[in-house]
Amino acid sequence: GCRILQKKFDENSPEFMNTFYKKIKEKLEDIINNQFGNYVIQKFVSSCLNCNVKLFEDFFSDIKENILKYSNDPYGSRVIQKLLELLI
Repeated sequence: GCRILQKKFDENSPEFMNTFYKKIKEKLEDIINNQFGNYVIQKFVSSCLNCNVKLFEDFFSDIKENILKYSNDPYGSRVIQKLLELLI
């Protein structure tokens, strides 16, 4: 299912992105640290910068307190690395 979601992000639909984020927000930590979920979050973050910067800011605000924790996880570190690449 993660490939289907990643393709959906390519459509750059702000409505889809908002709906997606509302649904995953409560499980964000589990998804970021998941073997497959981290790829979905990486694609989501990239797509946010293209179509919905406000949503990207909300995402960053929600994870900023746990960045060190995610950085120490083998899968979460990939999400943090992607964030750094995009912000540079």
